[in-house]
Amino acid sequence: LFRCHQNTRLQSSTYLNMADIYLHQHALEKARQHVAQTLSLADKAGFTSISIEGRVLLSRILAQKGQFRESEAILEEVQKKWSPNMDQRKLVTDAGIELYRRHGDYQKALALSLQMAAIKDTLQKLANKKHMDLLEVSFQTSQREAQITMLQQQNKWKTVLMYFGGGAMLLCILVIVI
Repeated sequence: LFRCHQNTRLQSSTYLNMADIYLHQHALEKARQHVAQTLSLADKAGFTSISIEGRVLLSRILAQKGQFRESEAILEEVQKKWSPNMDQRKLVTDAGIELYRRHGDYQKALALSLQMAAIKDTLQKLANKKHMDLLEVSFQTSQREAQITMLQQQNKWKTVLMYFGGGAMLLCILVIVI
């Protein structure tokens, strides 16, 4: 079951990548067919991220074909139905900017560009926080390792002193006995 699930994910990703290649080559009908195959597989298997990316790609294809309302409707559907994460929202917003520029609606393109800037700022803040958290963990780990090393050294010295003290005591007893 896992292998089948993995194969379906690979297949749907492959179709999505092929669709993207066809889009860049302006082979829009082939791109649309590959997106349809992607969505068929991804939706059935519940691969949300691939489904979102497929819909965004379909929106881009429709925008290039001049089908602006259909393209816009798909982007709105993704935002309402799928609750995309920040990276996916960036993808959807970028597609929206491209759509409105093509359509000549520069006010909406500008509004989305401002949203894109906010999304990028948020993603950068999240990346910075993650980096700082990793540095903090690394620092704390090195401090604990240094503390462990110091305690191990102290235990070695205590052991040496204990043996030395025990040896000295035996020597004293031997001197007294002799």
